[in-house]
Amino acid sequence: MVYGFNVQPRNDPYVKIAEEVVTKVIVGINPTKFLVNVIPVKHVPAWFPGTKFKAYAKEVRALSQDLFRLPFKNYKRHLAAGNASPCFVGESLGDLAEMSDPELLQDVTDVTASIYGELDTVLGSTQNSDFRLPSSDDQPHLPYIDALAKESLRWIPVAATGVAHATTDEDEYRGYRIPKGSIVIANAWAMLHDETVYSDPLIFRPDRFLASVDKTPETDSATRGVFGFGRRYRHFSHKILLAVFDFAPAQDTEGKDIDIGYAAVPDGTIFLHPAPTAYEG
Repeated sequence: MVYGFNVQPRNDPYVKIAEEVVTKVIVGINPTKFLVNVIPVKHVPAWFPGTKFKAYAKEVRALSQDLFRLPFKNYKRHLAAGNASPCFVGESLGDLAEMSDPELLQDVTDVTASIYGELDTVLGSTQNSDFRLPSSDDQPHLPYIDALAKESLRWIPVAATGVAHATTDEDEYRGYRIPKGSIVIANAWAMLHDETVYSDPLIFRPDRFLASVDKTPETDSATRGVFGFGRRYRHFSHKILLAVFDFAPAQDTEGKDIDIGYAAVPDGTIFLHPAPTAYEG
């Protein structure tokens, strides 16, 4: 279903890794296993007495990454060979390939002009003595920057499926009975790319969140699972970075902008991140 292969009835390599991870986590969180489970001594060098937990955590981390990356690499190997089975990962990679088309993006120059034009109007130019850093009081006066953050998180959410939750009571959804204690994983990607909620969901367009005389802003991505489903605090540190720095693509030896591309790169887990990119700021 996820990676397009069947689990072997015995000695399945991926099941073996999963079992090893679970076992090591259970052992590792035992209060008597490591001193750090009782006294927070995280920020100490690895050679310091009582810090064996660092090597243990590094081992478990590597196993946890293998649990996601190995089946993902296996699927890509079958995909390259032309014998991959239909699955969730295959469909997701297809969506990402479609999103990598630069024509689907609003002109980056227009976006950049809107960003710095708004910042200069509210905060003053960095070239002038009256320039200041943004504060929380500036939030209502920086609607485009706010829309940019919402769209960045909606367009390619960091975690496509979010974290598993469990139901505290029996529930029903669209005729499906959900027993108490069921594990529920929200599909944030689908919610944030729902065509009935967002017009042209695969296109990066910050102004979808801006109100105008003849247009109602689309649903805030923060309410659709981009931050999970608990209480969250939305920081404005991105406003400070944009106010202080001018971000632009790096240039090649001929003085031309290097195409940064727009594809997100899955790392073999539930997370997405931009491809390594040269830029100037």
